[in-house]
Amino acid sequence: MFNGITTRLSFRTILLILLLFLLFSPALSLARPVIFFTDITSGPNTGGENNNGCYLSIFGKGFGTTQGSSKVYINNVEVAAYKYWGTSIGRSDIQQISVQPGPNVTSGPIKVVVDGLASNTDHTFTVRPGKIFFIDNVNGNQSTGTVGDITKPFQYLQPLFQSSPDIAPGDIFVVRGGIYANAGPGAVDFLAPLKDADPTPDATPFSIIGYPGETVTVDLDANTKGIGIWLSTSDAAANPTRNGYTIANLKFKGVKDAMIGLGGEGSGATWDNNYVRLINIVIEGGACGNTGMVTITRSNNIKIYGMKIHATSTCTNNQHHLFYFSSHTDNADLGWMELYSETVHQGGGALQARYAGFSPGVDDHTNIAIHDSYFHDLPGVAVVMNSSVGPGLKFYNNIVTRTGYYSGNSAGGIVYFDATGTGEPTMTVEIYNNTFYNQDNGKGSIYVHDAADVKIQNNLFYADNPTEKYFGEVPYNIATHTITNNAYFGGDSNTIYNTWDDINSRIIADPKLIDPANGNFHLHSSSPLIDAGSSDVNSVVNKDYDYNTRPKGSAYDIGAYEYIIPPPPLNPVP
Repeated sequence: MFNGITTRLSFRTILLILLLFLLFSPALSLARPVIFFTDITSGPNTGGENNNGCYLSIFGKGFGTTQGSSKVYINNVEVAAYKYWGTSIGRSDIQQISVQPGPNVTSGPIKVVVDGLASNTDHTFTVRPGKIFFIDNVNGNQSTGTVGDITKPFQYLQPLFQSSPDIAPGDIFVVRGGIYANAGPGAVDFLAPLKDADPTPDATPFSIIGYPGETVTVDLDANTKGIGIWLSTSDAAANPTRNGYTIANLKFKGVKDAMIGLGGEGSGATWDNNYVRLINIVIEGGACGNTGMVTITRSNNIKIYGMKIHATSTCTNNQHHLFYFSSHTDNADLGWMELYSETVHQGGGALQARYAGFSPGVDDHTNIAIHDSYFHDLPGVAVVMNSSVGPGLKFYNNIVTRTGYYSGNSAGGIVYFDATGTGEPTMTVEIYNNTFYNQDNGKGSIYVHDAADVKIQNNLFYADNPTEKYFGEVPYNIATHTITNNAYFGGDSNTIYNTWDDINSRIIADPKLIDPANGNFHLHSSSPLIDAGSSDVNSVVNKDYDYNTRPKGSAYDIGAYEYIIPPPPLNPVP
């Protein structure tokens, strides 16, 4: 009897200890579901399919491959219908849930519950009026299509969008699965709208989304162009802006540049686009022009999440890009992307923000954030930014590997410089908590000059050969700089900025990653990068690549990942 009581007490004690460990260990992973972003942020909760309203897609991790008993709530009310539960069409490690809110839902936070564990609730959905149009290029009919009726879709998007008197800001266009190689009578663009969602473009945008679980492919190998939310000089007087658009859950392919184009041909300090969201979009192919597969200019408040761009062109043009920001783009937030190439061509920067040389201080790019993204296997530089004025580039929580391998490129990871020719260092550059691995270009991971303030902190530079450079050149013409708490391993130690880098906080040692050769850059429990970072980055970086809160221990970890203690078994052997 005594031994049995002792055994039961010991088991209960073990359970209590484990529960306390689960609750209070800051570095412990509880495998909760995590919401990264959503496609739309508002819409009707009635109308459309079965009168359950619009389709809302939620993206993140920890959702599981199937729904099972998992639930989605908006303002603590379960949604009415589940339409898709699986992998996103963008990055393969990001999962997607698509639901219809239903008439019982009211505005409030979104929550995903998996196995009794609730997600973060910092993303919201707002219920508002709006009509729902269905597009089906096979079963649709432009004459008999009916607003809100999934059984009576329209056939073409562009002719409908341009001619229908029923369309108003806040309306949603749902495109059914299929290959769209014909834009419709009199149209050459899948979508080239002349409408504007003012006066509240952020609250009532036009939304064009793919139907959940169906693959919508816009085939640009034919005569069809992609999406051009573009303000030309000829129509600027009658339609001065293109504000308020969400484009989501679509795939574009073809041998063309500017498959998605945002902006316009204007000049001066105003923008031609405001409040545009590009979410969960795949772009494959590319041409050999001087812009990019996605081209953006003169735009403000741009959010691009979950996009995957896969270059397959064979051009040798050194100005070809995957992403191309021309002049005057402000407040652009780019996250959870994947950019890569399968062809060995010279190419330009995978993502280039270029100063167009019109008016310094007017045509510059400001407040561009690139985070939680994966750049890999790129013949050109991962990111190039050349501008002149203001708060410029924030680059954090990214993984950059094997970039700049074409012999004609100047660096593999990030290049920043002032392209105005004035040499005046007025732009800020912040590079935090990134993992640079195997930049086998011989030119380094970072090359920076002509900037007002440069901060390079908490980054891991991991080389696979002793001749690989960490930095391309010694930076120059920089007013102030902070280079601290970075880790270096495997490369040429002579390319560390010894006169700039803080000797007391740097680490030169094996970072002890789990399996970097196979793409696993998580920290091993013995990694010297744990708790070795600086908290000075906390105004920008408060999560890691997996969306774990930083810091988990006594200080920030170095690199894209925080170290997370694996959870113990929930049912230990007594």
